[in-house]
Amino acid sequence: MSHEVGLSRLRVYVDGFNLYHGLMEHSKTRAYRWLDLRALATRFLLPGETLEGVTYFTAIAPWSKAKADKHRRYIAALKHFGVEVEEGRFQKDERLCLADCGQLFSYHVEKLTDVNISTRMVRDAVLDRFDRAMLVTGDSDQTPTIRAIRDLAPTKQVVLLFPPRRFSADLQGAAHDVVASLGERDLKACQLPARIEAPGRIIEKPSNW
Repeated sequence: MSHEVGLSRLRVYVDGFNLYHGLMEHSKTRAYRWLDLRALATRFLLPGETLEGVTYFTAIAPWSKAKADKHRRYIAALKHFGVEVEEGRFQKDERLCLADCGQLFSYHVEKLTDVNISTRMVRDAVLDRFDRAMLVTGDSDQTPTIRAIRDLAPTKQVVLLFPPRRFSADLQGAAHDVVASLGERDLKACQLPARIEAPGRIIEKPSNW
């Protein structure tokens, strides 16, 4: 991996669901879901570089109160430590049974997250809000985002941090560099406190998180 010294401002953009599903696919990484994204970002700063911000893109599942409550607790913890959170939404849709039974099945589709990531990164690049952007995802749908930044803001760099068990050759080909694929050592070193004393409330890590 190559790194250029002399860049001064880093912004980090985290695809929450791509990261979450990567963590969930192995028992070892699943244990590190209470992840401090700002602490993680600081591990990849270049010499002399400052962290301008971390944005976490996600959507809260509406079909499970228990899951939604845990997710909101995690979001509150991230915000307490200075992470910006941009929420999309889930949309309920229906589909005919593939076995031709004639029944309609309801399911939820995540909306806006990909678009939110793309528009935020391109806007920040054009408005000169970073010198280097680090995108945490393995979703190839963000390949056009990187290409747009290269075209519209050619002095900016976009580097990738792949979540566990996530990789995209298309993304790698479009980006300036791949910083790393997240491993257990980085995850273990960047955990939020189990108990956080926030203004007006206590945020505790869920027992089965």
